[in-house]
Amino acid sequence: MQTLPLRFGRRKLSDSAIAFIKVDATNSSSSEKPLSRGGKKAQREDIAIVSCLIVTVIILILATFGIFIYRCRVQSYRIIPGGGSASYSEGEREFKTEMNVIGRTHHRNLVRLLSYSFDVSNKILVYDYMSNGSLVDVLFTPEKQPNWVERMGIARDIARGIRYLHDECEAQIIHGDIKPQNILMDEKRCAKISDFGLAKLMKPDQTRTFTGIRGTRAYVAAEWHRNLPITVKADVYSFGVVLLEIVCLRRCLDQNLLEDRAILQEWICQCFENGNLSQLVEDEEVDQKQLQRMIKVGLRCILDEPSLRRAMKKVLLMLEGTVEIPIPQNPTSFLSTI
Repeated sequence: MQTLPLRFGRRKLSDSAIAFIKVDATNSSSSEKPLSRGGKKAQREDIAIVSCLIVTVIILILATFGIFIYRCRVQSYRIIPGGGSASYSEGEREFKTEMNVIGRTHHRNLVRLLSYSFDVSNKILVYDYMSNGSLVDVLFTPEKQPNWVERMGIARDIARGIRYLHDECEAQIIHGDIKPQNILMDEKRCAKISDFGLAKLMKPDQTRTFTGIRGTRAYVAAEWHRNLPITVKADVYSFGVVLLEIVCLRRCLDQNLLEDRAILQEWICQCFENGNLSQLVEDEEVDQKQLQRMIKVGLRCILDEPSLRRAMKKVLLMLEGTVEIPIPQNPTSFLSTI
């Protein structure tokens, strides 16, 4: 288990902290087969607990699709070294390099990655714990839904986090899986981007990469499916989908709704063309100019052609209202690949 080179905010070793432990065991041949450690068979739960010096295990949060997430109490950042081989493959070296760079990131809108470990069977990522869950919990639980002003703040928080990854890190980082489940909310409902397990680290002279499809279907840009070079504009697309969900307080695909409203982007374009954006917020009292601006930004971000999407730095300025937002005359042209 590697302790990451944290730049800021190191706690005293006597302090306790709450952390999320995420175990990616998708490379294992069977999700039911126990793993072996030192001649003794152990479940994946045991591996995460023992490796991380867990003092108290509070609850197992989730265990689906080979991804195990734990909420744990740990005493310090001193982590027991893993028992993996010292001889790393090229992929393992790349993963280690990427995790070390990500560990040095520091931004109020990123969840801090505390530690990581990997071996043949699994990868373990240790994050700061966020008490208000994910953006999914906040947006789609009626009693928790934020008002308009809070939603605008959440959108800007996410945009600032992505801008930091793209423009302000020591190496440019493509997150690769921006979606509400990967945006966590702290005790003050400040949005923080998490889950860098899919993140792609770009070399200083590199602006694009070829890689296998990542991310979640409803949020991935067309270039993932077309085997085209992947740039930071893939994250811009995903942000656009999330932004439209934030504005409308609904999922981008909801098959329980009428057919003409099931796909959020299509419904938004219909309302935009008809000049009836108030339908999108169910007559909630919002500033109509702000609503129109948010919708325009979201639609700009989900343009099919990556080069037509604005960089996150410009997207943030659009959200803040400091630059104009040009749009094509026909908004439905945004949906050519949806």
